Amino acid sequence: MPDEGETEPTRLIGEDVAKLAELMIRVSTSTAPTPDSNVDPRRQRRHKKGGGGVAAGAGAAGAAATERDTGREATTPTLDEIFRTVSGVLGEGTSTSVTRDDLGWSVESLVSTALTVSDDGLTAVATGSASRNGGGKHDGGSKYGGVIGVVRFHPSTGTHHFCVSVKEPVDDGFWIGICYPEADGFFPDAAPKSNPHCIVWSGGSPGDGGRPGTVRLHTEKFREQPRYAHRAAIGVVVDTDTGDLSFWLDGTKVLEFPGAAVGKVCAPFFSCTGSVVGPAATLMRWPLDRGYVGSERGGNAASAESGATADMVGTIEICGSMLEGGGQVLRVALAAAALTRTPIHVTRIRAGRPNPGLGHQHATGARLVAQGCGAAIDPESLLYGAHLEGVTSMRLWPGVRGVTGGSFVADTHTAGAITLLLQASLPCFLLGQSSEDVHLDLRGGTNVRGAPSIEYFQSVLVPLLEKMGVKKGTITTSVVSRGWYPVGGGRVLIDVTPARQLDAITLMDRGKIAGVRGTVVASFLARKHAKPAAAAVRRAVCAALHGQIQPDQVTIDIVLEDAPEKVTESTVSTAAKSGAVEDDIDRRAPTFRERRQMAKERAAMSDAAMQCQLVLTTTTGAVHAADCLLETAKHRGAVDPDDLAVTAASRLAEAWSSGGCVDEHTMDQLVVFMALACGHSKILCNAESSISSLHLETAIHFTTLITGAAFKIERRGDGTRLVSCKGVGWVNEPEKNCGATSIPHTESSTPIPPQ
Repeated sequence: MPDEGETEPTRLIGEDVAKLAELMIRVSTSTAPTPDSNVDPRRQRRHKKGGGGVAAGAGAAGAAATERDTGREATTPTLDEIFRTVSGVLGEGTSTSVTRDDLGWSVESLVSTALTVSDDGLTAVATGSASRNGGGKHDGGSKYGGVIGVVRFHPSTGTHHFCVSVKEPVDDGFWIGICYPEADGFFPDAAPKSNPHCIVWSGGSPGDGGRPGTVRLHTEKFREQPRYAHRAAIGVVVDTDTGDLSFWLDGTKVLEFPGAAVGKVCAPFFSCTGSVVGPAATLMRWPLDRGYVGSERGGNAASAESGATADMVGTIEICGSMLEGGGQVLRVALAAAALTRTPIHVTRIRAGRPNPGLGHQHATGARLVAQGCGAAIDPESLLYGAHLEGVTSMRLWPGVRGVTGGSFVADTHTAGAITLLLQASLPCFLLGQSSEDVHLDLRGGTNVRGAPSIEYFQSVLVPLLEKMGVKKGTITTSVVSRGWYPVGGGRVLIDVTPARQLDAITLMDRGKIAGVRGTVVASFLARKHAKPAAAAVRRAVCAALHGQIQPDQVTIDIVLEDAPEKVTESTVSTAAKSGAVEDDIDRRAPTFRERRQMAKERAAMSDAAMQCQLVLTTTTGAVHAADCLLETAKHRGAVDPDDLAVTAASRLAEAWSSGGCVDEHTMDQLVVFMALACGHSKILCNAESSISSLHLETAIHFTTLITGAAFKIERRGDGTRLVSCKGVGWVNEPEKNCGATSIPHTESSTPIPPQ
């Protein structure tokens, strides 16, 4: 896939950090905060009245640190201290008052049985029952249930944040926001439309034809608000100095109400109708409590050899510049760490690329893996949908409860490869838990450069996993729409039924060619070239493998992309006239979503693309794959069917003539699965070719580092490589794998490249 352009968030954050360091030293040595003419006048007035705010919070933190470290000379605070103490100033801020004990819903605040709280206090679930737990003047007056967060945000204490993961929200019956628990007459089970002591947001109903969201601000109704759906992350930010309140959806600010929070004390609030069963709201940690995560994970003691610091107990350090030096390092590390519940710290991400740091695909993959294994991430905003292009360091602490099933949505918002999202997430969803199926809705690029196509995933990787004991039908794929560079917009639905374990795989005898199956996929503008391309591919394959294959052994399928659905201003007007819009108007301006769809339509009508995926299979089960992708958006040239056919066929012939039972790129896709398998796997990989890279060595090195599996590569006289692995025998049983990494790490956690 194409690399995303480099941005400059690192430089900007560095400048802010320097300013904050200077601010903290100034504040910690002063007796009182000094009013600043540049400060918001509302904030100054509240400072005069109550004192404190962000600056005072920083001063208090500095004083507390001085008390703890008596006799230590004042020094410039570390980056970690700055982020943890006053990160609110940076825009990704966190409430410094939120601790481990504060994170949760208050069971004591429940008045009815409409809601129940999980044992860990993090999740409130609708029960469908609205009977009262106790008497009172409010009995029978509401069909709602409400629950309040344990934490309280007091006046003049600065900016506070919390985040809620949404499950199965109900249109106009599922509300997230804040309340004033100490206000006179406050009742948590009051319906939001009659509760003057809360500010809450309901996400409406999903889908293009669904109703928009609604905000209730002290009972006042604000219509036509953004929607949110299942698995959304709703962030709430409240400034107790100014009263400003904002709502965030998956990392993006979508609503802001200046000065709206007027209560003296406010708290997280969840309200849900009592007529449904199942909707739930889960509080997520913000900020990260690194010490807590490290102690909960257990793991190895820090040692001088490992390079682990005191707050990184059990964490494996990974340098992203090693070997391949690209996104492969991050994806393999995420896949292995999430499943084995091993904390990792990845630095110098994609340092070997022209545009180093995270791209959209890498950030989306990290978020998907973190959601699947209940992990905490630093930077935290990755978990809420931010892409943070250019960020070069990331930490992951997998949740102590392991992988969960259910439905997940991951959208790169670019042409980021969907198959690379699967490379990072499939191992943990396939082997991480055994109780619930997983449904993935992945969006991005289906046929892009630098990544396997979705046809490769369906026709090569899945069949090989079936050879490793995965039952047929365990992994199903449905391509809803195609995504090409540069627009993306592809959508693939993946259903995964968890497997108990993987068997070792042996592919040593390549056998004779049984057949070649190919797929020619054409975008809408390249449709006319599809049939000539299929015929040309058949001829080219027979010529490239002359004497080894017959024409009737070559099967070429054709997949044509449908015309993009048109969304124009005229159709928007028609929709408004037909009553699709709630307000009684004849015309309206296109919404942001409609304008974006029109832009995609224009791009799709100006660019043509076509890809050929070839898969050679043998009588002994060996498999070699090759492909060719032509796109006018990248090269501004015509899509030539003969060029497509000759290139794809020549690559397949080169892979086959290089020997071995699988091609090199297929080999690196199997490394993580071989490491987890029960038994000793052996696969004969082809010799190095013109498209060889360090992906195989990279996958083996970092998989070994995290899982402890033993790999060995033996080079033979003909150049082929025998890759053998003694798997760790991972068994998908929670009682065996819960609570600690199943593989003990006895070696240094600082990766050392192979000699």
